[in-house]
Amino acid sequence: MAVLGLLFALLDSLSKAIDTLINKKIMRTRSAEEHAVLRIMFVIPIFFIASLFNYRLEAGCIGFLLLYGALEAVNIFCHQLAVKSSNAVHVEMIAKSKVLLAMIVSFVLVIDTLSVGGVIGIVVFVAGAVLTINFQNKNDDRTGAKGIFFEIVSVIARTFKPFILKTCVKRGLISNETMLFFSMVVALVLLFAVLRPRIDLNTVPVKAYTAQAAMVAAGMILSGWAVIYANIVIVNAIESMSVFFVMLISAVLYKKKYTALSAIGCALSVLGIVISIFF
Repeated sequence: MAVLGLLFALLDSLSKAIDTLINKKIMRTRSAEEHAVLRIMFVIPIFFIASLFNYRLEAGCIGFLLLYGALEAVNIFCHQLAVKSSNAVHVEMIAKSKVLLAMIVSFVLVIDTLSVGGVIGIVVFVAGAVLTINFQNKNDDRTGAKGIFFEIVSVIARTFKPFILKTCVKRGLISNETMLFFSMVVALVLLFAVLRPRIDLNTVPVKAYTAQAAMVAAGMILSGWAVIYANIVIVNAIESMSVFFVMLISAVLYKKKYTALSAIGCALSVLGIVISIFF
């Protein structure tokens, strides 16, 4: 089961990379408020269908569900603000701090534990991830303090979500798919109430949002399965490989070039993940 969870995490990282690149393109013509709401509206029907195949919801999970939905709302909105004003690769790199936060939370709550080799592997991964940021390309978008702040807030919200999900699923209170569907409904209500975005449905790029919704849904479902079957900290590390997929796709499709230091960082991060899994 653990191997299956790690495979789900790897597939999730690929879907997240594609989502990040689609996200950046869509947001060139959308406000963060409008985009955050549209993103949820397009993905909810997919989660609804998924929940029909694996529905489970006990009364004791309502509080966790509301908290999960609130964290999702914060995560989505802050992440969109960060993506709109930052370099896609830099945003993905900042997001990798979730690995360290997950390690700390896991240690404090004693939900998942890591061996000494696992800790060393995660540290090596983070060190390699830092090296992949390419500051030398003058044609890249810059990442300012505003983008960094909003992505850090998003990371904090994202860090606690898998722990809530794993706790609820292990107790038999809810299924992964049911949690995703209802939490998105909660997030949509909260964002609508707080942001009150103006949405012109006639100008919404339906195909682009549908494609993104498919990537978002696939990533979140796979992420849920991953944390259920495997160690949360290691899953977070593997999911963090999305930054490398972003770089690979950008190099192939957009002909972006990265430094030798970035390549070394990628290799170091992969080594860190191998250490964390097998040692």
